[in-house]
Amino acid sequence: MKSIVIQNSTALVKFRNTQATIELWAVINNAGIQKGFLTELTRIQDFEDTMEVNAFGQVRVTKAFLPLLRRSRGRVINMASLGGRLAGPMAAAYTMSKFASVGFSGSLRHELHLWGIRVISIEPEFFETDMSTGKNLSMRVEDAFVSADENVRKDYGEEFLRKFKTVIGRAYPPSPNMHKLLENIEKAVTLKNPDAVYKAYGNVLNEFILRFCEACPVECQVFIVNTYFRILGLPKPEKANKIYENYHCH
Repeated sequence: MKSIVIQNSTALVKFRNTQATIELWAVINNAGIQKGFLTELTRIQDFEDTMEVNAFGQVRVTKAFLPLLRRSRGRVINMASLGGRLAGPMAAAYTMSKFASVGFSGSLRHELHLWGIRVISIEPEFFETDMSTGKNLSMRVEDAFVSADENVRKDYGEEFLRKFKTVIGRAYPPSPNMHKLLENIEKAVTLKNPDAVYKAYGNVLNEFILRFCEACPVECQVFIVNTYFRILGLPKPEKANKIYENYHCH
């Protein structure tokens, strides 16, 4: 089904190109989903679905339209995420897919330089979209936890699972300043010499914090993130506390 949709879209663009003196200038791979949270509580199917849309979808669409882009010496614009540079917690499937997107753009950039085609990666923080609304986020958390293995749920404990549902929405507050992201997309499409990477931040404070975390050693990142979630009120999993206590008692 996915291939049929792409084929039909490609055929339509090719037809219009033959009917007028226009060329395909840019392909924007903007489709994206977010499924799953903690790895142990996430179905393999959710990993596969997320990779299918966020990573393989970009590959499929790009391959389909490259013959037209070679004629126009246009550009490929891939919507990635800051999560493709800085691994965030509690979203392994999404993070994997965005790292894949960033890697795809980097490799493709070298390949298409031979044809004069530019490849631009747009890497925003979370902005207000249907995917990031509190209601939709809560529904995805509930869906993930309901399908989790019962023994795993017991190890994490009901208090952890209950708190997680409220904490996760506050941990990644989406920015309402969508115009900042749209400005980057406009630059990627229209500028004669666009940047290879555009990072979109909602405000100056977020930019400072995220750039600081990205520059930190991994151990420092782990400490910062764990401290952040403790401040938000996320407890340790029930079984983790018991193991810690038993270890230190001995």
